[in-house]
Amino acid sequence: TATILGFITGSLGVVWPWKKTIYKTDFDGNLILDSNGKQIIMNYERFLPDLTIVENWIAIFFIIIGISILLLLDWYGKNRRTES
Repeated sequence: TATILGFITGSLGVVWPWKKTIYKTDFDGNLILDSNGKQIIMNYERFLPDLTIVENWIAIFFIIIGISILLLLDWYGKNRRTES
């Protein structure tokens, strides 16, 4: 479980749904493009969700459900090993 939680925690920045993309720019503020003509992502500006929007509450609900399932599976696995 510690390994799974470590992977989840480490990837939170990537899967975090409330973020704004920051693109790489030159000194004049013009976007820099890669060889395919696409904008280069420099980083993300992550922020906490606006709790007045219903969709955010739905997302938070499913995050809590996911964490609960993980903890329930861990509890079940520990109890199953002690019974055997």
